[in-house]
Amino acid sequence: MRVPGALEPDASALARGGGGDDQRRGPATTPHNKLSAEEEAEVLRVATSADFADLSPNQIVPHLATHGIYIGSESTIYRRLHAAGMMRHRGRARAPSRRPRALTATGPDQLYSWDITYLPTKISGRFVYLYTIIDIWSRKIIAAEVHERECGAIAADLVERTCAAAARSGKPLWLHSGQRRADEERDAADDAPQARD
Repeated sequence: MRVPGALEPDASALARGGGGDDQRRGPATTPHNKLSAEEEAEVLRVATSADFADLSPNQIVPHLATHGIYIGSESTIYRRLHAAGMMRHRGRARAPSRRPRALTATGPDQLYSWDITYLPTKISGRFVYLYTIIDIWSRKIIAAEVHERECGAIAADLVERTCAAAARSGKPLWLHSGQRRADEERDAADDAPQARD
């Protein structure tokens, strides 16, 4: 956008200035507070020492300050660690833990999930329980039954019958239980297969 009254550089000014490129080159003098090579080495030595190897610079600086020691600001320590390629794990720092690989299905009839859900009835305070087994890949309901009580034996019977029917197809099957209370898991685990059938 042109601004009225603004001066525009002519061709000779652009030629003298190197074609209009930015001529800034940074400061001509070294900053007075720049760390020397020995001070930079001291920053790295302290940051990688046994006392501070598992701390970040925003924890190191205050800790040193309580003892009357100043080796640099947080940003200086971060810059030095970054320049030295030490922004990952130093010393006793724990590497990120890998989560266990979740069960995945690449096709139908490989992984089933089962759960029990309570459903309200027209009578206040009374519920029925829906026992379901679902194919994770297709989300197809493989088996479902409604009962008046929640019982591990009922769940085990449904799971057993479903796994027996799936075993006839000759494909290996994984069965995954939904999020259930520990006591319900124990009751159902006694009777129901939870891994490969």
